[in-house]
Parts: sequence; C-alpha cells; structure tokens
Amino acid sequence: MATPAQQSPMDARAVLERVDDVLIVRTREQDPHPGVWTFPGGPVESGDSPEITVRRCAREQLGVQVEIFVGQPPFEFDVDGRKVVFRYYMCGILGGEPHAKYWPECKWVHKTRLGEFDFEPKAQQVADWLMKDVE
Repeated sequence: MATPAQQSPMDARAVLERVDDVLIVRTREQDPHPGVWTFPGGPVESGDSPEITVRRCAREQLGVQVEIFVGQPPFEFDVDGRKVVFRYYMCGILGGEPHAKYWPECKWVHKTRLGEFDFEPKAQQVADWLMKDVE
C-alpha cells in the first residue's frame, strides 16, 4: 500500500513594511546562522496555517499585531540537509511598536539599504527581491 508523500516542514516569515522601510531582526546565538539578519517568523506548527503562524510570531516575538497584505509564492530551501518550504508574507502593523522580545535586535531599514546587512542564506534572496522592488 502506498503511503502519502511526506510533506516538507514549512516556515512562515513576515516582511513588515512601513512606507519603504522593512523590519529586520538579528538571529540568536543558538540559531544555525548566529548574529546575521533575517525576517521575523518561524516554523508552522501542526494544525496551523502559515498565516496563523505569521500573526502568532509577530505577537510573540515582536509584540505587534499584523495585517497580512499578500503572500509570496512558497520556495524550498535546504536547511541542515533537509528541505523546508518557506512562505513570506507582506504585512503591515495594526497595533503596537515592534521591540525585540525574542530576537536580540530589530530595526527598520529602508529597502535600498538592505544590501548593507549580512542576511542568513534563505532570507538573502528575499532581501535582494525587496531591493529590486524599489529600483
């Protein structure tokens, strides 16, 4: 009897926008790429949708309530030898001011300045796309 194909784990991330600025967060020392920059979010838990995950992570990690504008197409990325599906969502803040509750640091950066920051590999292609978006 055939078994259903194993689904790759999924990670959902928020690209929080404020005019032409986006919020980036510095990774933690225990993360696979410590001390570099990424976008807030995390693994999609069993029974949750990526959208629920983005909202939960924004609340728990940054203390903000977000509105999701649009989801970007998913892409696969190899993380420590296993395929993980990543979903990025363009979001705005409905309530609260972001502060680093989970991450060591967070900051608003103009999209044209994203090239000045060292991003973890999976986030770099999103940063590159965002920089092209304002050219």
